Amino acid sequence: MKSNPIATPGQHRIEKRALELTQHPSVVRTRNELREAWLKRAAPSHEMRACFDPRFEEVMFCAVAWSLNRDVERPEVLTITRLAHRLDGLAIPGSRYGLDNPDSVYRIIPIDGDERYQIRGRVPERRLTENYFTLWDTELNTVGELSGDDLALDSERRFTITVDRDQAAGRPNHIRSSPKAREFFIRDVLLDWEADEP
Repeated sequence: MKSNPIATPGQHRIEKRALELTQHPSVVRTRNELREAWLKRAAPSHEMRACFDPRFEEVMFCAVAWSLNRDVERPEVLTITRLAHRLDGLAIPGSRYGLDNPDSVYRIIPIDGDERYQIRGRVPERRLTENYFTLWDTELNTVGELSGDDLALDSERRFTITVDRDQAAGRPNHIRSSPKAREFFIRDVLLDWEADEP
């Protein structure tokens, strides 16, 4: 069985800490207030309400986990929109917020639009159907983008993406940033979960 590229120490650390924080009294209180406000505003039907609670809990868990990965000087690669899973005997909730796309793997890295970054990775022998690297602003608008189809690879299929405010000036795999950039977003689309690797 191949290794899981999502099961990183940083991912595990954030998920465990997020699980702890979701039990903190102030987070529980805020979660309850938000739940009631959303239900009051939406006035869902019985069928809609039956779907609401488990999805709401996933949105809340995702928000807590996402908020724990905000240090632009020590950024982690965090996979979001995950299914519930077990980690060292703990039941980690799902983190699907607003979408449920089982064919995609979404990862985020916090950045400062005024700084310089290098993101390194490897493309497997079997190329993915789609793979995108996108810079987002605080409202998730696109600031810059690079398609995985355009990645320049070395002989071992590795790549380095540079992110800064300068023009590419001949640099391959460059995404020009701006002061508005706050998040580096990676989207991998898998068609065959047995053969494809994010």
